[in-house]
Amino acid sequence: KQWYQRRVPITPGQLQEEMKARDESEKQAKYESEKKPKDESDKQAQLEAKKKAQDESDKQARLEAEKKAQAESDKQAQLEAEKKAQDESDKQAQLEAKKKAQDESDKQAQLEAKKKAQDESDKQA
Repeated sequence: KQWYQRRVPITPGQLQEEMKARDESEKQAKYESEKKPKDESDKQAQLEAKKKAQDESDKQARLEAEKKAQAESDKQAQLEAEKKAQDESDKQAQLEAKKKAQDESDKQAQLEAKKKAQDESDKQA
């Protein structure tokens, strides 16, 4: 049938129409073939940009979490150091108070012993 169609005489108007249609369809096909890879590459670029942004944000979040943990740990260490120092100072103060009380008590005992000896000596005399 195709062979037959080609053999049938064609008018110049028909020929022009046919060529125009063929050009159109070629142009369309070329446009489609160029557009598709471009869309594909845009999509790819978009995905990569999204992934990069996500990675960046994850990294940022991780850094902040680490920083926060570090600060927390530093705070904890500082609190413990302060508590230790406080305990040390309390212990020291307690020891000094005990020593003072002991000295006081020794002094008292000494005075009483002296007084007793004096009384004894007075009685003797």
